[in-house]
Amino acid sequence: MSKIHKVEMYIVDANDFMDIDYTGIPEVLERCADMNSIIINGKTVEFEWDDDLAINRVNCPSEEYEKYFVGDC
Repeated sequence: MSKIHKVEMYIVDANDFMDIDYTGIPEVLERCADMNSIIINGKTVEFEWDDDLAINRVNCPSEEYEKYFVGDC
């Protein structure tokens, strides 16, 4: 049986390995799996990485990620 999943996620590229913004993520996923995807809503922000950031912790709450997008919309 086929499935469709709607997913909203945060992807942190701390070492700047992905030379793309959020619009390139579906292409990366499609190369890794037999699936198609589209972006409904998305945004990319740049910031200075530090190992002590809350988003560098396991089970970090989504509110910590949202702090990077405040005032952006």
